Amino acid sequence: MSPSAPAGDGVCFACASVSPADAAQCEVCGAERVLPGGWRPVRVLARGPATATVEVRGAGGRRAVAKVLDVQRLEAWKMLELFERQHEVLQGVDHPGVPAVLAHGSLDLAGRPHLWLVQAFVDGETLQARIDRRERFREDEARTLLQGLLEVLQHLHSMSPP
Repeated sequence: MSPSAPAGDGVCFACASVSPADAAQCEVCGAERVLPGGWRPVRVLARGPATATVEVRGAGGRRAVAKVLDVQRLEAWKMLELFERQHEVLQGVDHPGVPAVLAHGSLDLAGRPHLWLVQAFVDGETLQARIDRRERFREDEARTLLQGLLEVLQHLHSMSPP
């Protein structure tokens, strides 16, 4: 899935290589190691052909998640449209079940244009991890999970499209 940086190190937004936490630039590709606003990479959570989802730390050690899109590596322009729409929609959502947008923007990393979006970090195990372990849910757990999902969906469906 992802490189996890040793304690005190961080990963590069552009190439996912591990560098010392205090390095201003990636030692492999030369990309800046800090997003505007002081968001520093901690570990890669997921990576695609043109995207990276990275745990970051902000001022005061605040945990968050940065989604970074490498525009030059897009397989289709639709990905750019969807990334921008994701930001637009999330910016208008105010619900405790949806991580808040903390920052967003664009910048050059390693000489390539990137878009980025930082959201609040939600700690916990993913539903996919439980499914992969073939773990069964107790009835009360399933009800709680589904009730929470339905509340978020109801809120989203009550919103006007952006």
